Amino acid sequence: MKCKVSVIIPIYNGELYIEQCLKSAIAQTIDSKEIICVDDGSTDSTYGIIVRYAQQYPFIYCYRQKNQGSGVARNYGLSMATGEFVAFLDGDDYYLAPSSLEKMYKACVETGVRICGSLRSKDVFGEIIPMELHRKLFKNNETVVALNYHEFQEDYHYHNYIYSRKMLKNYHIDFPEYRRYQDPPFFVRAMIAAERFCVVPVELYCYREDENSIKRKKNYIADALKGMIDNIMEAKEHHLRILHNLTVDRINSEYYVAIVEHAFDNHFEVLDLLRKANDIIRWDWYDYKSEKELVPLTLIKNMQNAKTYMRQIQEIQESHHMLTLWLNSHFGNTIEGYLKRKSINQVAIYGCGFFGMMLYKELSRTDIKVEYMIDQRNDIEADVEIIRPGSQWRRVDAIIISPLEYQSIIDICKDRFTCRILVLKKLLMELGG
Repeated sequence: MKCKVSVIIPIYNGELYIEQCLKSAIAQTIDSKEIICVDDGSTDSTYGIIVRYAQQYPFIYCYRQKNQGSGVARNYGLSMATGEFVAFLDGDDYYLAPSSLEKMYKACVETGVRICGSLRSKDVFGEIIPMELHRKLFKNNETVVALNYHEFQEDYHYHNYIYSRKMLKNYHIDFPEYRRYQDPPFFVRAMIAAERFCVVPVELYCYREDENSIKRKKNYIADALKGMIDNIMEAKEHHLRILHNLTVDRINSEYYVAIVEHAFDNHFEVLDLLRKANDIIRWDWYDYKSEKELVPLTLIKNMQNAKTYMRQIQEIQESHHMLTLWLNSHFGNTIEGYLKRKSINQVAIYGCGFFGMMLYKELSRTDIKVEYMIDQRNDIEADVEIIRPGSQWRRVDAIIISPLEYQSIIDICKDRFTCRILVLKKLLMELGG
């Protein structure tokens, strides 16, 4: 029998959290729903818990498959769904406000869109922290906001949306059978097909961030690269420059340590995929690097032997942490906002390396004025004045130190004049840590 919303829950060895997950879905007030649980070959008591709930609630359906990954499980759930719209909930996460799905469904019906989004929080070891997703859209108490995907171009947080099942079926949209990063390609393809979507200010999804969620980023890197290649190709085909650059940033920052660590696994599969990604990138769209080469590929090519390889792996751990903080900061407070709150409007950047140029590129799109950059090299190409450390420095509101090794630079800056000194790494830790 057809219902309004099907909630699809793939689950593997989730006995610790599945009851909280199920209870949150059961509590949703929408008057016509079904909950489809697909056990992905669990070896703990997960399946028995799901069966018990299915016996108690007639709108819960329980299925089981051999372990094939969450993407395959979601596809099976889609094949069994009858809902006009479908939602996806992971077995270790949960819903917050009980009226969320009801309001999202109503918004889809009233506006005629085929996708509706919501707000998102994360559960960090028991503390619920609101995330930035869509919150800035509702500064004036709007009840619904309509958007065009060409203006939005995000790739994460697909759980926060409901999707027209008819649209997914007509456009043959499902999850690629990757063990990791199968949801961003699904989300991007669905958004491209829908073109327009709406968002309502309801607290739907709470993502659980624990040690397991952190460790998962290091697994199945080849599949993650396949998913990122899928999104780069979609971005090129549909002229989605923001999505294209966001995906390249994910390779260069969020995943690059894991890519380098696993580059030579499984007969060089990761390295081959990395080269493929590098070849399909529109470098004329991507303005952070002039070398036209992905960061992990450059690192791998520069490693001459196993000893050097291992030493450089250790050296990039610190920069990976900093890049992750940078990426996180884009989903929270921006660097511009941070500086303005401290009444900083004019800055100098110490260091024209990778992080220094990223900072300059970011600030050049804002009202923060970069008066000059400080670096001892002579071969730097940038449309900002470069002065040497021994030259006369003009007064600014603050100097931002970009290199990872910053203590000796702090001492140099203190000796020159008394303006505010900020360390980029520490700044990012405040924003995204």
